Amino acid sequence: MLEHAAKLNFEGIISKNAQAPYRSDRNEAWWKVKSVQKGK
Repeated sequence: MLEHAAKLNFEGIISKNAQAPYRSDRNEAWWKVKSVQKGK
C-alpha cells in the first residue's frame, strides 16, 4: 500500500490501531508513515 501511495505522489499513509476506539485527536492509536521520494 505504501509503495502504491508513493507512485501516486502521496506524502504517505495514515493508519489506526484496529483495537483502539476512534478519536479524531492526535494520540498513540494513529500512525503516519511517510513515503520517501528519491532521485527527484
